[in-house]
This record gives sequence, structure tokens and C-alpha cells, in this order.
Amino acid sequence: MGEFYVSLTRIFGGIEAPLTPEEAREEIEQMLSSDIFIVLPVTELALRKSLILSSKKGIKGANFWDVVIIATMLENGISILYTENLKDFKKLTDVVVVKDLQGIE
Repeated sequence: MGEFYVSLTRIFGGIEAPLTPEEAREEIEQMLSSDIFIVLPVTELALRKSLILSSKKGIKGANFWDVVIIATMLENGISILYTENLKDFKKLTDVVVVKDLQGIE
């Protein structure tokens, strides 16, 4: 949800943010109130796994948060990630299956 908030509120490639912070909060609150998603906690174990994976894969900076997503998935038995941002997960395709969300109809 944090990544989604960032996407909804940031200027990217010179394009204005699609939503104001208040609109983004309302949108995410609606999503969280629905039964569509299960929000998984980031545990200490997931953070430790993230540090190990980042070290092994040479992942630096803000890309660490992508590794936290992967580690949380692994901790919860989730092995497939659907994303529009394949490049950020390129180094992790041997850990989980990464699929292009744009290819889903």
C-alpha cells in the first residue's frame, strides 16, 4: 500500500501526480476496508531475510524496499509477484516468479 501511495502522489517523468495526498489516502482507505486485500506485516524475520538477500544480490539504496516485499512474500508462502516494474525485481527472479502485470487481461 505504501508503494501504491507513492505512485498515486508523485510527479513522474514530468507528469503531475494523479491524486492529492488526501485523495490517495481516501482511495487506500477504501481498498483497506474492502476484503480484496490481506495486508501482511513486515516482521523482523522478513527484514533479516531482506538484509541477507540484498547482500547476496548486491542490492543498494531504495531497491532494498523491493527486497522487503520479496522477503515478506517468502515468509508467507507467496511465490509469484505481479508488477508493472519488472526492472526493480530483475535480480530476484531466481527467488520468486516475477510476472508482468500489464500482460494480464
